[in-house]
Amino acid sequence: MKKYQKNKKKSLKIRKDKNRKKKIIFGHYRIKLIMTYFIIFCLISSICIFLSSAVLLKINEIDVLGDEICDSNFLIEKSGIKIGDNLLFINSKYVKNKLEREVPEIDTVEIIKRFPNKFVINVRSAKKTFAIKSNEKYIFISEKGKVLEISDIVDDVVILNGAPLESFEIGKEIVFKDKSFMRNLLEFTEKMKNNNLSKITEINFNNGCYIYINYDNRIKINFGYYENIDYKIKTAAEIINNKLGVAESGKLDVSEVFKENRSYFTPSY
Repeated sequence: MKKYQKNKKKSLKIRKDKNRKKKIIFGHYRIKLIMTYFIIFCLISSICIFLSSAVLLKINEIDVLGDEICDSNFLIEKSGIKIGDNLLFINSKYVKNKLEREVPEIDTVEIIKRFPNKFVINVRSAKKTFAIKSNEKYIFISEKGKVLEISDIVDDVVILNGAPLESFEIGKEIVFKDKSFMRNLLEFTEKMKNNNLSKITEINFNNGCYIYINYDNRIKINFGYYENIDYKIKTAAEIINNKLGVAESGKLDVSEVFKENRSYFTPSY
């Protein structure tokens, strides 16, 4: 009798184990089935989105905004964008770089995608801002440092002497030996403008450091090294705008004003 009860318990245990295994197998199968259906759903959805975007996001209008540089059709052709292209798959950075590289008259480009069907090219013209003297020639560059022209005739721009050049090519950004030079130059001229000293006619450098500024063709300002330039510019602005006459000329030295708290002006006679 005891042996029968023991065998009965054993068979019940085996049956429970088999049922448990069946449940586990069925659970795994169910999960795999759900995952398969989910993957199929994602694939179908992706295909639908791709097909709908290919139809719904086709460009039917291309606008050129901003400065009038050249014929709009020419810029559109240079961009490589055509009516019927898919707006979603256009690489805006590539188009921007292509236009800025291949059209010298352009300084900067902004690409705007106006969904669902409009593509906008917003251009800013490159204006001669600086001229760098090199081998009896003048290299004209824009405010962003793009080389616009090489000529032996100087225009009404800020002349840069002693700038540490490495390479230059029309239509491309100029390369200086000191990689921070252009940034410092723009920062300096912006600070001069902010202090009402916008009439810079010439900047002379020594190893990439600001030394002399020919201001308004009447005052030569010695700033010395670039360090503490904010304080030096404010001091020069105070003297030129408030203490000197509008036609007064001479030399102004603010190179040691931060250390000595003194500046020196020598009038021309």
